[in-house]
Amino acid sequence: MVIGIITISLRKTGWFRKHLLKGAESYPYQLDDPDFDWTSTRCAMFRTTWDYFDRFEEFDKWITTTATLTNFINPSPLIRWNLDKRYLADLELKGIKIPPTIFIEPGAEKLCATLLKTFPGKSLF
Repeated sequence: MVIGIITISLRKTGWFRKHLLKGAESYPYQLDDPDFDWTSTRCAMFRTTWDYFDRFEEFDKWITTTATLTNFINPSPLIRWNLDKRYLADLELKGIKIPPTIFIEPGAEKLCATLLKTFPGKSLF
């Protein structure tokens, strides 16, 4: 079985492939590689797609198209749910502990000073 690993960095998949995909034929592919034929893989696993938020519409279209060409190990609805980090609030409602979090809506303005007062001594990212 060939597994396509969807990533933005082809260099950093060695450990992942060696330890988590033992025995499976797997190859890393960049999701924006127009020459790659996703029908050549039996399934695809999302690994590091950290640039999706810079080009959300392109990524969303890619998910829709590629889901018809191969099987995603994580289904499309789960991937889309995970794109908006408010999924963490859903997890918290189910009793799963998450780091202290403030969700800032698009267009809302919060000053770093306010956040630093809210989370003294904590890292903000």
